[in-house]
Amino acid sequence: MRWRFIDGGLPAPELQVRVVDAASWPEMDTAWRKQRVGAEFDGLEAHMTATQLRDDRHRHNWLTEHQWTLLHFTGVDVYRRWQPMVATVARALEFVPG
Repeated sequence: MRWRFIDGGLPAPELQVRVVDAASWPEMDTAWRKQRVGAEFDGLEAHMTATQLRDDRHRHNWLTEHQWTLLHFTGVDVYRRWQPMVATVARALEFVPG
């Protein structure tokens, strides 16, 4: 996913980004800290159980409450529809390629 962002002209995101707070340490697959935008790859293996889903939603809500935008993408986005995925992130970053 990171390479799609770079190939699509976006700034390279950080990997495995942890946002530290006194009570929580949510981590995102990729993020742009300055813009407070994160992107997650939601594969089936990591999101199949009720516990995984609960933890994902808790993390998403926590990040939203702390003024982060967290975007979710799947294998279809990364491998077949990467241009719309890159465009979605560009809008969230308010990035205009130059």
